Amino acid sequence: MAKRTTHARGITPAGVFTSTYCWSYPCKPRPLWTALTTGINRWWQPAFFAQASSKTFKLEPRLGGMMGEVGPAGAGVIWGTVFAVDPGHSLLVVGHTTPRWGGPHTGTMEFTIAAAPRGASLTLVHAVFGNATAATRRSLEEGWNTLFDTALRAHLSK
Repeated sequence: MAKRTTHARGITPAGVFTSTYCWSYPCKPRPLWTALTTGINRWWQPAFFAQASSKTFKLEPRLGGMMGEVGPAGAGVIWGTVFAVDPGHSLLVVGHTTPRWGGPHTGTMEFTIAAAPRGASLTLVHAVFGNATAATRRSLEEGWNTLFDTALRAHLSK
């Protein structure tokens, strides 16, 4: 039997990180849950679409639901799939990113809503592993803060 040799070039250690974000909003948990899920397209900023043709952003609050973008004629991007849900309280989304968008890497996004002294809080625990660098982490932090601390807050203040 001939000996097989495999040469692996360019393999780097997998990058792994977990970031936790927490934002407070001046509303009760129920409106926050609605804004995060069925109302997400009302405040999600088109600048964050991964595909130029996308028109709608969705986060379907059910097992197997989609978090992602939808465009015309079947176009779209699935950011992740709802892996676990406790309606009104939490969603766990698992997603993959290809090299086209900085991957490959896999991530989990756990969104948890709770009552807070002056309204409600949203905690996001985002874990990423694969081609994940410090720049990836900074980019995600900036993006999540723009979406949840600025856009969602403005939406809920209306």
